Amino acid sequence: MEKEENKKYLAIINLSTIILFIIFFIIPIVFFFLLDKKTEAGFGFVQIIFSIIIAFFVTFFLIWVKSFIVNRPYLGTILSLIALGLFEYGLFIKYRGPYTVTFAIIIALIVLIYTGFYFFKYRKSSKEIKVESFDDSLT
Repeated sequence: MEKEENKKYLAIINLSTIILFIIFFIIPIVFFFLLDKKTEAGFGFVQIIFSIIIAFFVTFFLIWVKSFIVNRPYLGTILSLIALGLFEYGLFIKYRGPYTVTFAIIIALIVLIYTGFYFFKYRKSSKEIKVESFDDSLT
């Protein structure tokens, strides 16, 4: 029984999750580094920690959305699009400029590709209506 539970936890952290985390770690690091070069806002330990937090948050949010998409593809996709819109809105409130637009487009493309991939993968399985036994005695 423990082996089955371990497999379930290992399925969450796999190669694609690690790659997703690395991508979402590199994007804010590069953004803050280029922002520092342009505005001299400062780049250091705080920005690195903030990038790690962003990477954890976005990666585990996408894993959570994926779990929605497996069972209810349309709900998971709508949830992902709403969260992406809120993230982009929050980003543009804080920062403006060509770097912000570039990184917002990169993040949006990654999230849309990830969500779209799992949406089209699990959409077919959700169309199968699972009918449980119907009891005529109740009517």
